[in-house]
Amino acid sequence: MTTTKERNTFFDGLKFVLIVLVVLGHVIAERRYNTANLILITFIWFFHMPLFVFISGYFTRKKKDTKAFRTSIFRLLETLICFQIPYLLPEIITKHYSISWLTVPRYLLWYLLSLIWWRIFIQYIPDKLLNKKILMLCLSIAASILIVSITVPGRVLSYQRTFALLPFFLLGYYAKQTDIINKIMKLTPILTSCILIAICAVICFMPNEINNTLLTAAHFANDNIELLSGNIGLNMLMRVFCLVIAAVMSVCVINLCQFVPAKLRNYGQNTMLFYIYHGLMLYFIRYTIARLNVFQSFPFISYLLMFVIIMILLFVIDRYRIFHLLINPISNFREITALIRRKN
Repeated sequence: MTTTKERNTFFDGLKFVLIVLVVLGHVIAERRYNTANLILITFIWFFHMPLFVFISGYFTRKKKDTKAFRTSIFRLLETLICFQIPYLLPEIITKHYSISWLTVPRYLLWYLLSLIWWRIFIQYIPDKLLNKKILMLCLSIAASILIVSITVPGRVLSYQRTFALLPFFLLGYYAKQTDIINKIMKLTPILTSCILIAICAVICFMPNEINNTLLTAAHFANDNIELLSGNIGLNMLMRVFCLVIAAVMSVCVINLCQFVPAKLRNYGQNTMLFYIYHGLMLYFIRYTIARLNVFQSFPFISYLLMFVIIMILLFVIDRYRIFHLLINPISNFREITALIRRKN
C-alpha cells in the first residue's frame, strides 16, 4: 500500500494531466463543429471534469472547527466573485446589465460554486446518513439523472452541474476511506490503454450528429435540450450512459497517470492557479487574434499557438507568489501589499 506522501504525489501528477486537458479542451471548444475538434472534445469532456470532481471529493473532509470551514468557503466564494468581474467587463462597458451577474457563474467559474455546494453538503449532512455509502451513492446517481434530465436549460447557481457531478464527488469522498486507488493502480496498463483507445475509436466512427448529442450529455448540464429532442426518457438514458463511460474512463486515466514523471507532478500542486488564470488568458488571446485577423485560414495553427502560449504563461506565473496570492486578494491583502513594498 502506498504511503500518504506517495499518494499525494500521484494525485499531483493526475491533476497536472487533467488541467492540461482542461486548457486544451477550452482552446478548441470554440470550433466544435470541426470533426476533429468534436471528436477530441467529446473524448476529453467525458472524464476530465468528473475526475477533477472525484479528486475534490477525495480531499474533502468534515471540519470540526466551524470557523475553519467558514473560512474555506469564504475563500472559494472570494475567488469566484473576484474573477467573475473580469468576465463581466464587456457587459459592464456596454451597459448590458443583468440579474445573471449575481446568479450565473461565468465560464469555468461554475466549478468553484459547485465545490462550495458539495463541501456544504458534506459538512452538514448527518453522519448517520453520510455513512450509508450505498444509499448515498444511489440517491446521488438518481438526482444526477433526474434533475439534469427534467429541468430547463440554464446555469443558475450552477445547480445542474452540482447535481450532475455529485456522484463523482461522493465517490472521491468515500474512496479516501478505502484502498480503491491502490487497486486501480494495480490494473494492467495495457488493458486500461486499450479501453481508452477503443472508446476513442468508437467516437471517431460516430456520425457528427451523434457526437454532438454525446457532447451535450457529457457537458453534465442541460444546456441544449433540443439536441436530445426534448425527450425526457432519452435524456435520462444519455445521462446514465455518460455516468458509466465517465467512470470507466476515469479508472483508466487514474491507472495510467501513475507513470507521470516526477518533474511534471510538481506543477499539479497548483492546479487552482492554472484553472483560474487560463480562462482569462484564453479570452484575451482569442480577442487579440480576432482583432488582428491572423490565422483565420489556419485554425490548427491558431489552436496550437493559443495552447502553447497559455501553457507557457501559466508555467511562468506559477513561479511568482503574487499570482498565487491574487487568487484570494481580500484574504491575502496584507501579504500582497507587503510583497509589493519589498519589491519596491
